[in-house]
Amino acid sequence: MNRLQSAPTDAYRFLGEEFLTWLWYRAEEHGGVYPLPDGREIGAALDRHLEFRDDLSDARLSVRALGVTRSAEASAALRTGKRLTRAHLLLGEGEHVYEMTLDAATLDLGTLKPPPREAGDQEIESDILRVIGAGELVDQLYQIFLEARLSPEWNTTVLPDMRRWVSTHGTTPKSPPR
Repeated sequence: MNRLQSAPTDAYRFLGEEFLTWLWYRAEEHGGVYPLPDGREIGAALDRHLEFRDDLSDARLSVRALGVTRSAEASAALRTGKRLTRAHLLLGEGEHVYEMTLDAATLDLGTLKPPPREAGDQEIESDILRVIGAGELVDQLYQIFLEARLSPEWNTTVLPDMRRWVSTHGTTPKSPPR
């Protein structure tokens, strides 16, 4: 699924990188739960694998660990301005948990592990619907991000708070989400 298929990848790569960083920030600072217009909620967190890129040298860093967002390597990459280019994403909706890799440049889903099939589900049809469901959840999260990114509060509230979070990430004891 290439959500930015019609756009030149490099021109809009920064939005996907900001999206992944925003998801990380929101998970740590605000609990990572997102209300949807229809009343449902999505939970989102990054775990196990993060990939970063340095804009100046184009060097890449891959960090793999349980609780990877708390690792010294991930914190150092974030604080030194490396851009998050790929992440292992956990999405939860009700009892259903999806695991996937999300590519920042294209918002392509990779290594998707959807929730288990419900008893009595037709195998192929159920698998297709669960893959579509994962893509729809990412689309809904991206919509929430874009609304925040385009709001006046982005520059006055969100961005300054994200900058504070980045500058102190991994340097202070973690307090509970606000």
